[in-house]
Amino acid sequence: MNVHAPTEDKIDDIKDRFYEELEHVFDKFPKNPTKILLGDFNVEVGREDIFKPTIGNESLHEISNDNCVRVVNFATSKNLTVKSTMFPHRNIHKFTCTSPDGKIHNQIDHILIEGRRHSSNLDVRFRNKKREYLKDKTDELAMNSKNKNISDLYRGINDFKRGYQPSSNLVKDENGDLLADSHILNRWRNYFSQLLTVSGLRSLGVTFPPHVSTYAGSNPADVVEFLRAEKFRKQVLGEGL
Repeated sequence: MNVHAPTEDKIDDIKDRFYEELEHVFDKFPKNPTKILLGDFNVEVGREDIFKPTIGNESLHEISNDNCVRVVNFATSKNLTVKSTMFPHRNIHKFTCTSPDGKIHNQIDHILIEGRRHSSNLDVRFRNKKREYLKDKTDELAMNSKNKNISDLYRGINDFKRGYQPSSNLVKDENGDLLADSHILNRWRNYFSQLLTVSGLRSLGVTFPPHVSTYAGSNPADVVEFLRAEKFRKQVLGEGL
């Protein structure tokens, strides 16, 4: 199960709702298959003795934040352990997030696994996509320079200057709050229901004949049907699409 938890600065109500929904989804899982939770928990796991049975002693951080207490409480209640802080690694291989100025490193992505499978997991490592990106780009620049591919070389240099740009699959609601998986589909449905209307498409620069408002109204299905008919008509008449 992939997880993206609220950040530390979010209000308690948002955090409470997130963990309530997480528990609701988790409890629906079948009992026999191994349960694994992984992702951005936005939590700094410390090394406090009281938490050691659940988190171990190999975290990048020494002091736990509020989100850590929530994760530990959830993990304890579901017989889970935080495996990402239980294996010794160099600090450079522990952090999963770096501040824009490169000075602050955090370990906020974690993996939780069922206690009954605790001994089956022998190590946890996170891929550092930024380091991989920089190595690949450096190799690519060297190869283009060696082969005198000037246009590709200059294009690669410009890409290198822009730096690593992580991809984002987050979806937010109208208020800018992150949505859980169960609400994302509804968000897209509402968005396209608003977009696929005469007024919505006109806001994007799509032009309609005067009679379309009467024909299509505000029903998205009617608007889509009209656009299909218009495309077919232009193909038949040889007009531009």
